[in-house]
Amino acid sequence: MVVGLMLGFSVMSYFDRTIMSIAGPGIMKEFQLSETQMAPCIGLSVHLCAAHDPGGETGRPLRPAAALGGWRSARPCSTALTALGGRPGLGALIGVIPSFVLMRLGLGIATAPLYPATGRMNANWMSLGQRGRAQGL
Repeated sequence: MVVGLMLGFSVMSYFDRTIMSIAGPGIMKEFQLSETQMAPCIGLSVHLCAAHDPGGETGRPLRPAAALGGWRSARPCSTALTALGGRPGLGALIGVIPSFVLMRLGLGIATAPLYPATGRMNANWMSLGQRGRAQGL
């Protein structure tokens, strides 16, 4: 059950990381953006890297289950807020590109604790012989 939960969280994280690249062509057409302008809005890897260490540290004092619970709550909120990046919304105030980058940064911060917390949960709940298979899934 624990491995299924970790796998489900990983699949949801994958969808979050790829959703902007799927919506990108429509966003580019709607806001007349070039591929070069859209690249920072799509790239979540930099945001994840910046937030990974601090996000992973949240799992230590909070316990992995609490960190994953926080991630489960913050992730859909940050994904939903991406819609505010256009006009009307934050895009009308600071521009479409900076607002999408800011929303993706929020998603990166919300997503950062996922893999360190699941790794800790794997170490806490799985026997030594099962850890490799569970982490691989």
